[in-house]
Amino acid sequence: MAVMTGATLATPVSATSSSYTPQAGPDVAMMHQVVTLGTAAVGNAGSLVVGYLPKGALVIDAKMAVTDVDTGAAYVCSLGDASDLSRFINAGTVGQAAGVLRAGNDATAAAKMAALTPYAADTAIMFNTITPAGTAAAGTATIDVMYIVPRS
Repeated sequence: MAVMTGATLATPVSATSSSYTPQAGPDVAMMHQVVTLGTAAVGNAGSLVVGYLPKGALVIDAKMAVTDVDTGAAYVCSLGDASDLSRFINAGTVGQAAGVLRAGNDATAAAKMAALTPYAADTAIMFNTITPAGTAAAGTATIDVMYIVPRS
């Protein structure tokens, strides 16, 4: 998939480090990112790295809230990782009208969530425009990924 253009992250991400470093003992952590979506980001198919989860992280939930970025009814987006762009949220039409989707939003994503295992390495989390907006409008996507991190 092409790299997404016309989008701005509220918090810059680094390909060389995770957004969270676990302390001693088990922890639940949250990756939170707000993406400002320009018309190019929703008017063209593409992917954007919104954060990284550390090695050993096990995703337990994800949420994606998108404002109305398509005054038509064509926009489709997903949330996944570098290996599977729709691992958490598959073929979401949120964005055709403002709304929120959670992990496992359909049978395909639910099966993928049920089969998750801890990541073997730091892993990129990806927000994706799958089907571009019919009539693109600027907006935002707020993404939260909750995960368990191993003991140090």
